[in-house]
Amino acid sequence: RLPALRRRGHLEQRLARSLARIKHEGGKLAVLYIDLDNFKNINDVFGHKHGDDLLVQVSQRLAAVVGGNDTLFRIGGDEFILLLEQIDNDSLIYLTVNRILAAFKKPFVLEFKKMYVNASIGTAVYPGDGETALDLVRSADMAMHQAKREGKNRHVQFTKGMHDELYEKLWIENGIRYGLLHQEFVVYYQPKVKIGNRRTSSLEALIRWEKGGK
Repeated sequence: RLPALRRRGHLEQRLARSLARIKHEGGKLAVLYIDLDNFKNINDVFGHKHGDDLLVQVSQRLAAVVGGNDTLFRIGGDEFILLLEQIDNDSLIYLTVNRILAAFKKPFVLEFKKMYVNASIGTAVYPGDGETALDLVRSADMAMHQAKREGKNRHVQFTKGMHDELYEKLWIENGIRYGLLHQEFVVYYQPKVKIGNRRTSSLEALIRWEKGGK
């Protein structure tokens, strides 16, 4: 059975209380967003029973890493959040991250089959990476996805640049949708001419985005 992990609803309540305390007393806390790499492949290849067995073992290993002042939450199928409270310095965060990554280096055993599974971890720290519980979880989530993009099986600390990059990406995507809907993309045909006989040999189609339309 899964260890007695707290659920997502408890996370928001606990994190909000911890933030209120720290804002009053001072100090730091960290949110570690942990997501298994390629977990869907295990479910697809070996079946959901093996996937559930793996989650039990993963939960047990993560629970063994948790300190007395820390709390582990399971917020999705293969997603976990570790809340680190009463942090004296950032070295404790990196020590915990390294302990988590080390715990995944040993194989998991599923019906006598050895299975190696990795995890990507994103970290957000208060103060600095968010003012509310939702902000901190969102920042840690962004950092975790950055770890996935960088090759998985690693840890990434949230930076403001990640938020700006995501905002820019969403702005461009929405702009393209708007441009397609309002016919802002125009095709221009540019001929390619052979110098020797001055004849057109082919055409090159160029798409230009004329923002604002005509």
